[in-house]
Amino acid sequence: MYLSKDDQIVSSSLSHLLNNSSTLGKLFENIFKKKSCPFHELSSLISDPGAPSQPLHPDSKWSDVPILYTVFVALQDVTETMGPTVFIPKSNREEIHKQHASRLPITMDRFSGQMKAGDCVVMDSRTLHHGSANNDLEKNRRRRLLYFTIRNPEYGGAFPSNGSLFEGMTCSTGEFNIPQPNTPP
Repeated sequence: MYLSKDDQIVSSSLSHLLNNSSTLGKLFENIFKKKSCPFHELSSLISDPGAPSQPLHPDSKWSDVPILYTVFVALQDVTETMGPTVFIPKSNREEIHKQHASRLPITMDRFSGQMKAGDCVVMDSRTLHHGSANNDLEKNRRRRLLYFTIRNPEYGGAFPSNGSLFEGMTCSTGEFNIPQPNTPP
């Protein structure tokens, strides 16, 4: 489901996540050398009970420079039965992409994205991953994630076709990287 940056809850959440005193805000300031970077996607990911597993895939082709960074934020606790995203760390390498394209088995360790509400995972779009099946039939819990993807200004090639943004909507990290007042201990 596409989200609007003009929605007060979405805007407030992004400001909380990306402000210059947050861990995520500092991470992106470091990666992007304090540049404001455009969003490629701003949406929610929903997986209902009974939803099948996705095939293993990267969100972008291999490149020697990261193309996009995606942030997944848990909107509720995500358990194993709810079909968390499964990531293959260090699969953003050229040889792994060639292996995957040749349909050879990927035998690397996997990381299950089970999270507590409010936790987030940052993923290089070249990383192999998949949403696992939501088998939460007994408790009938839907998995909901806020996600947004940011374009890397260091990447010089063409970006994948436009992501999950409302047509005509533009936004950037700079809109949400708002200085926060120091709070007393």
